[in-house]
Amino acid sequence: MTERLQQIHQQLEPTDLATYPDRLDGQVVIITGGAQGIGRATALILARKGAKLAINDLDKDKAEKLAKEIRALQGEAEIFPGNVLEEAFPQLLVSSVLQKWGKINCLINNAGFCHDSAIHKMDDDKFDIIMKIHNYVPFRMARALAGHWMDPANMTMPKAIINVSSTSGLHGSMGQINYATAKAGVLGLTKTIAAEWGRYNVRANVVAYGWIDTRITRPPTDSETMEIGGQAIKLGIPENAKKWRDVSDIPLGRPGSADEAARVILFLASPLSSDVQHARSPQAREINFDFWFVLQASALIYVSSWLTIDNSKTPLHKTRTSSQPSEQWDNEVDVYDIQDYRPRSVSLSSQLLCLRELVHTQDKKRKISAPKKNKIEGPVFLLELPRPERLQELLDVYFRDLDSFFPFIKRDETQAQIEKALHSLGHSDNQLILDIQPEGYSLIALLCNMLAIAESLCAPGAWPYEIRPGWSLFLRGCRLIQHCSPLRHIDFHLIQYYALSSEYLMQSELLYDASRAISTAAQLAMRVRLNEERVWNTATESEIKNRKRLWWTIYFLDQKISQRTGSPYIIRDTEIALPEFSQDPKTRTDRYMQVLVDLGRLWSLIWDTFFAASAPKPQDWKEVELMDTRILMVQRDLASELTWNTDILSRVYMAQEEQEPYIRRRLAIFIRLNILRLTIRQNPMQKRQGTKYHGICVSLASETVEAIAAFTESCQSIIPCGFFFCTALLECIYHLILSMQAIPTDEEHEASIQSFRLAYQLLERFSQALDTAKRALRALNSVVSLAAITKSRSIDRGPSPLREPEEDPAIELNFNVPEPIDFFDPMSWQIDDIPLDVVALVSSMGEPPIYDNTVGEMSKKSPTPDISIWDCEYVQGSTPGSILNQ
Repeated sequence: MTERLQQIHQQLEPTDLATYPDRLDGQVVIITGGAQGIGRATALILARKGAKLAINDLDKDKAEKLAKEIRALQGEAEIFPGNVLEEAFPQLLVSSVLQKWGKINCLINNAGFCHDSAIHKMDDDKFDIIMKIHNYVPFRMARALAGHWMDPANMTMPKAIINVSSTSGLHGSMGQINYATAKAGVLGLTKTIAAEWGRYNVRANVVAYGWIDTRITRPPTDSETMEIGGQAIKLGIPENAKKWRDVSDIPLGRPGSADEAARVILFLASPLSSDVQHARSPQAREINFDFWFVLQASALIYVSSWLTIDNSKTPLHKTRTSSQPSEQWDNEVDVYDIQDYRPRSVSLSSQLLCLRELVHTQDKKRKISAPKKNKIEGPVFLLELPRPERLQELLDVYFRDLDSFFPFIKRDETQAQIEKALHSLGHSDNQLILDIQPEGYSLIALLCNMLAIAESLCAPGAWPYEIRPGWSLFLRGCRLIQHCSPLRHIDFHLIQYYALSSEYLMQSELLYDASRAISTAAQLAMRVRLNEERVWNTATESEIKNRKRLWWTIYFLDQKISQRTGSPYIIRDTEIALPEFSQDPKTRTDRYMQVLVDLGRLWSLIWDTFFAASAPKPQDWKEVELMDTRILMVQRDLASELTWNTDILSRVYMAQEEQEPYIRRRLAIFIRLNILRLTIRQNPMQKRQGTKYHGICVSLASETVEAIAAFTESCQSIIPCGFFFCTALLECIYHLILSMQAIPTDEEHEASIQSFRLAYQLLERFSQALDTAKRALRALNSVVSLAAITKSRSIDRGPSPLREPEEDPAIELNFNVPEPIDFFDPMSWQIDDIPLDVVALVSSMGEPPIYDNTVGEMSKKSPTPDISIWDCEYVQGSTPGSILNQ
């Protein structure tokens, strides 16, 4: 019998604590005002449930005492003392907690106090400080979490906000007009957070307590006086305020305790309340569910998030589980999409369309009505945009800078469409949060990407606290697109959106995300036959031009991202039935677009010849020379406004007041052609020994570095092409180092040294403003060691006529790199997006330290988790070197 009872007990009671639904193991919780009262009780109960506590309080000593108590219970807690009323403190608090634990799962806005007076005695300062502590602080704390909680990588992470309110905010309270007003505001604040952030898997809830026995509700004492914001705050309720002490309306005859109050917060923070959240369904609208609790007969209210479950417009017999047909149910899939006007293919939907035509053709008596085009359906999406003046500034930056590289968005037409859409949505300085209807999803999402790109180009006014410039705007566009079905409702703006997403992600050094975005853009474009001009029966001349520019931009970006990731390209030339651009002298943009087409075709040919899995002649020097000739032919055929000559930059390009974006365009083409010529001669997929191209590689790399240096000295800003310059400089350093591993002539050696030093100096200079330059330096420092200065070469070739006696001696470079490789193992390639030509030095090497603010000074901090472009892993036994300032 005893054994049987034990078996039943084991079945009924879990043996693993982690299986209890109130456990919070590993979750990070911030509690403001957490060292005393309800905050202290909450910290203790959450710690016992496995949470990691970030305790904020004005009283550092009490906070430290509580943390020690939690640690004694085998819990984990850190204190973050400070005044949450200070405007910058909430962001600092969140950043500090993220630095400590890397995530935040729950925010409990508990900090607060009373500052009572009758209405006729209440001055503005008293009213203002109570509004700030109970309304401003929770708002600022939530805003500080926006970047972390809205990140797509954290979508499935448990996230909850619990705001502490009071029944005073529900029914008013004599002598507390400031406190009652503020606590009522907490309810609206919480509901708004729930409405906006439910889509990010954030649960926002509020607890409104009645009489809880804490220092705020006890009689005041002289020792319980604080000075906050220049005001003396006397905590407590006067003894003679007997109405506050009357417990006759509480059946238990006593107030609640802090421990009892904390249990409700535990419920809201734990998986016990996982269904109390902002849930969404296809029939979703908004409805409130107010849950009322009575704790020890105190007046305690908990108002839940807004649950978006409303079946008032959808009968129960027509829900998803119904077997009856429903147009809305059909729209949830695309396998049987027979309402499709897109060109025919071998898909099942096209087969069904053909079947319908066949059946209807035989049935002459039946009147056939033309199929209606699918209506775009979806919920209204709330989205915040910058103020009109700022928005226009960012659009100007976009069309000035990025449009010089990829002019696939026609400014006049697109800007007119944007202005019309924003006007209809009521966008103004006083109306920044807009209700986006389904038919406007793609245009507004495209706008978000354009604004994000502009902010990434360091336009004035970009938010300094973002993970990366423009990230929040980019995420807003992502969320908007997630609310539509892109494969069923494809329009021109949607394809532009994905193409621009790939460019933004590439500039943000997220190349594999960029690869996915350009893959989606290519698939959508081919689905609507942007790659086949013969199906554009009704398109106007302007539409044809716009379609061609968009398609060939997608084609070039696909090839470019393929080059950066070292992976096969997506768009095969056999899938393109579209003419290239006219060389009419009047169409300057088309001539530039043709160069992008040529560059894309060159890379596809280079990949197929040298780097594909079945490449026929990966190391044939004759093929190298033949490919080099093709590249030179493209360079020779460039129009005059697209050629580059470093020597005439100042006296011709600048003297003729050529616009800086067009000078950038010249330089970008020059660098890309040089990089292609370098790549076919020296790359990690071929043997290092016996290479015959050291001299020309030194020349090409030196020319590229000098061109970037000249542009940097002459033009106002390198920010728009910062990522491009940094990766190009690192590629040049790679080729210079490989060339110097051979036995070059004195002249080649000197040129290599000078170009190496110049490239490194440029990266250091760029690192003052560009994070991508810092990461490039970090990657370079992980694999290369700049060694001692020597007065003589290891092989003496006699005096050089180029070397003056008074010049500094040459620098000897020693390299802490692996042995020359004779094979290429893709499985050992650990780098996310180092260019193809840098893989040999960076792949299989160590994870580098991080730069501090001082250039050249290395930090022992761990790399930022969300940065992957320069990340790499150690090979056992290898030691990373460092580059020292000489």
